Amino acid sequence: MDFPRYNLSNNDNPNTLIRHDIINRIDYVVQYHCHDFYEIFLIVSGEMKHIVNGKIHCMGKGTVVLIRPDDVHKYSQATSEPCVFVRLWIKPEVFNPLKIYLGDNKAIDLLLNEKYPFILSITKTETEHLYNRFYNILSISEPNGFQLTQNLKLLLFELMTHFTNFINKKGNSFPHSWLKDLCDEMSEINNFTIGIKRLLELSPTTREHLSRTFKKQLGVTPTDYIKNLRLNYAANQLIHTNKKIIDICYDSGFGNLSYFYECFKLTYCATPKAFRQRNSHKNYT
Repeated sequence: MDFPRYNLSNNDNPNTLIRHDIINRIDYVVQYHCHDFYEIFLIVSGEMKHIVNGKIHCMGKGTVVLIRPDDVHKYSQATSEPCVFVRLWIKPEVFNPLKIYLGDNKAIDLLLNEKYPFILSITKTETEHLYNRFYNILSISEPNGFQLTQNLKLLLFELMTHFTNFINKKGNSFPHSWLKDLCDEMSEINNFTIGIKRLLELSPTTREHLSRTFKKQLGVTPTDYIKNLRLNYAANQLIHTNKKIIDICYDSGFGNLSYFYECFKLTYCATPKAFRQRNSHKNYT
């Protein structure tokens, strides 16, 4: 499927290499698209439903996301409360020198080359600080001047430092290369539908060590990890297909319809039917 590709040269000033704005409410669904530039956005209040490269995220205040060129994503307001967020659009001509400056390390590699963009949660104080930075930059009287560009570059550096420091502090997110490889393999439908049995077959370690590593590095049990993969797949099927709910349940790897409904409602705060009615008619492009 082809998606619109946005580029900064479509805007009023084709020479702009870095832009920013503040969005006070998303009163429409931003349909699937990709860019030829990088985008960073920070949620200041409210909640956003964000779908990127086929994966659904419900994100609240203090969430920061880096969208890379060619990531395909869409987003909408998740509740009746206005979703306020700020964003930067950065051309590669600005981003690539910063990437070089930050150094050739695993944190940068994870940020730029993983299948899904990295999502960072920051504190209330950090969120307010960054929002104030955005707001103050908007007040600069020269909309296309040197001062504006320099301030935006400094803001970009601060945001990227948040990403790299957090990932490095967490041990590059996946300190065990086998865990990353295992998670990549388990994201395939032929594996997560089988479940724990398949996870253990693919794992290079014991069941006990596997469980400890999942809890320490990913914050979930292997069982919950697989359940989340199945639920994410089911949510995408509800949005993008006309399959019967019972078929989606079993195709996702759930063996019990009641349990599927229970897990889905806990995760998405809606039954599968209500979730489909609320989203599917808006989301086809």
